[in-house]
Amino acid sequence: MTALALSLLRRWLRLAPGPDALARWPVDEATWTAFLAMERRRGGPPYNELPMPESVPAGGLEVIAEADGLWLAGRRVALPQRGNPEILEARLVDGDPVATLEMTLKTAPRVNSSGAVLPPEFSRLSVPVPGPAWREARRAEAHFNRDTPGKPDFFHGRGDGSDPEDLSTCPACGFQTHKFRSQCERCGMGLQSRRWSRRFGALLIVCGLILTALMGGVLRFVGPILYQVVVYGDSARFNGTRIQAVVVLTLLGGVFLFGVLCLAYGGWQVATGRTHLRGARAIAKFFGVIMALAFLILWLK
Repeated sequence: MTALALSLLRRWLRLAPGPDALARWPVDEATWTAFLAMERRRGGPPYNELPMPESVPAGGLEVIAEADGLWLAGRRVALPQRGNPEILEARLVDGDPVATLEMTLKTAPRVNSSGAVLPPEFSRLSVPVPGPAWREARRAEAHFNRDTPGKPDFFHGRGDGSDPEDLSTCPACGFQTHKFRSQCERCGMGLQSRRWSRRFGALLIVCGLILTALMGGVLRFVGPILYQVVVYGDSARFNGTRIQAVVVLTLLGGVFLFGVLCLAYGGWQVATGRTHLRGARAIAKFFGVIMALAFLILWLK
């Protein structure tokens, strides 16, 4: 816990990385100058996400690769194992006049402040690799390509195929991999490992139990009153119209049914370790109907 807190503090303060770096290699002034010239000729898009200092210290620069980031000249580019940006590919390129470590990055679609959905963005991260640094760069390439075992955490295991719970499946096209991937290599849909599917299913079970217990209690005490208003038109015990009573009763029953669906779907995920795309979409649409009923109640008032 202390190590994790220190790591997060170091990243927040943008301090130099610690001794847990995966790979590190120096870049002399001549190599950096040639790399800058090559980048200017190359241009973009996709553009290089690497910070580009114009002046190089006499001792040169140092590239430092961490498990979830890359450092150059005291600045860090975040490369999370899951999330944005996603590393689609990492490869060593024997370029002229400077060899480089090239990474293709993808930022998933996102919603801006006005509610519009922005399309995915593609960029690249390119760093120079001098001749003596190829061994170190190979280590970084293998890590960012997810070819080497990762560090297990709550969401994923080592990712080397030794644990069947690490198997991630695309619910859209069926692509499967044990690697640390958050998006499908074929269609771009989000991947979910068996481990995470079971844990997410357990969370759905807890939410479903809370909703069914809460709504069951509410329906037990409020349901007879609303039912009396709906059937007999008796508004003496309900300060509302018959239509409002019908809508409120339907809303409470809908929330109860939504809790039951969460229980069922969560239990299925825990049992199978899989995600059913159509089932998840159906539950989401049902939740949208419940929200529409809630807004209708507000409007009827």
